[in-house]
Amino acid sequence: MKKVTMEKLVDIPMPSAAHPYYPVEAEIVGYLANEYSTPMILTVFLAGCSVIIGLTSTMINRRNRNLPTSEKITIMWFAICKSCHMITAVVDQTNSALQVAVSISSLRVGSVRQSCNFLKL
Repeated sequence: MKKVTMEKLVDIPMPSAAHPYYPVEAEIVGYLANEYSTPMILTVFLAGCSVIIGLTSTMINRRNRNLPTSEKITIMWFAICKSCHMITAVVDQTNSALQVAVSISSLRVGSVRQSCNFLKL
């Protein structure tokens, strides 16, 4: 058995991962790393939740102050869930529309190039 020392481990070149998933050697086509850090994403999410809870609480208190606290919390929970669902759906639809637009524009560019090649322009 070979004895492995810390000095030998330091000298071993580690592969630079283009993505955080395993196997590291796998190529993930179209992978894009996050532009923002996890704490930044959580801060924005929690700030949005705070705004939603504040608005919902204000609306509940204006409509009916006599609701039990458990029902107020339930209403705020559903408001947060619905808002997250709507935001996710809008982002997904926007990304889908952008992908379709990009693919259509690349088809047009490709067909123009083919036409030019055909006409020897």
